[in-house]
Amino acid sequence: MAKIFRTQELSVNGDNIRISADQNGNIVFKDKDENVVTSSNQITTEVSSLHAQRDGDLNTKNTEVSSLAAQRDSDLNTKNTEVSSLHAQRVSDESVKTGEMSSLSAKDLDLDGDVSSLKVEINSALTASTGDLDDDISSLQAQRESDENTKNTEVSSLQAQRESDLNTKNTEVSSLQAQRVSDENTKNTEVSSLQAQRESDLGTKNTEVSSLHAQRVSDESVKTGEMSSLSAKDLDLDGDVSSLKVEINSALTASTGDLDNDISSLNAKIELEDVRVMSESLSVNDESITVTFPTAFSGTPSVIGIIQGDDADSPIIACQLVSKSTTGATFQFSDGIPTTGYTIEIMASV
Repeated sequence: MAKIFRTQELSVNGDNIRISADQNGNIVFKDKDENVVTSSNQITTEVSSLHAQRDGDLNTKNTEVSSLAAQRDSDLNTKNTEVSSLHAQRVSDESVKTGEMSSLSAKDLDLDGDVSSLKVEINSALTASTGDLDDDISSLQAQRESDENTKNTEVSSLQAQRESDLNTKNTEVSSLQAQRVSDENTKNTEVSSLQAQRESDLGTKNTEVSSLHAQRVSDESVKTGEMSSLSAKDLDLDGDVSSLKVEINSALTASTGDLDNDISSLNAKIELEDVRVMSESLSVNDESITVTFPTAFSGTPSVIGIIQGDDADSPIIACQLVSKSTTGATFQFSDGIPTTGYTIEIMASV
């Protein structure tokens, strides 16, 4: 049955990189000085932060574009109102000019009536005074021509004024239309600039997310390779253990008698030497233990210790002798004790 290889921290690349896991099961990468370089939780947090930032930027840009569009519509409505007002003013001016023309026409009709009346008077006076009539007619004709010339001058002046007013209004309308087109072009340019900036920001964020994703995939690939290497190493260890078992069984079968002799010899030697055997129970999560010998040795003893699990399927925990003296010894474990039922078997001798 395969054994579980356990370690709190894995050293890679000459101890330049150290890999471990925190209490929540997140992979943590540290440098040789125990500074945290990155972790799976940190990478997940950064990607989530980038997504949130990207969504916030998109909402801001959409709000700005909506605001510009509303401002553009408001400006268009204002310009349309001004153009309508100018058109109404133009119609009003044309109406006034038309009224003046009608007044002049009525005045001309009055003059015609006056001329007719004068003709009647002239005819009457002609009978009475033929000589004076010619003078009066000439004077009246001259006066009429003068009045007509004056009226024609006034009409021409009014027409010229009307044309000047119309040209002024048309110029103002053209200027407003040109301003409106310029404002629309400016707004369209601003909207295009904002859209280009938005696309640039999205491209940058997508590039950063893709880079982080690629880094994560690369890290996961490296970890998968390392795990595969550890699995292969574990299989090699299983093969070595199985091979040792076969060799031991073969040796036992071939030399049972020799083994009995060796045991007898070892017992005899133990009786001649100061040998002590101890067994200490271990608690869950213990990473070391200090034991005290029942009685002190006459000199510093040789000490060995082996950790024994509850059954054959218990994970294997190695131990290392850290210190020893005539009264006791201290052992350091390769990992914390995972479950109950573990003991450390100790033998000391001088």
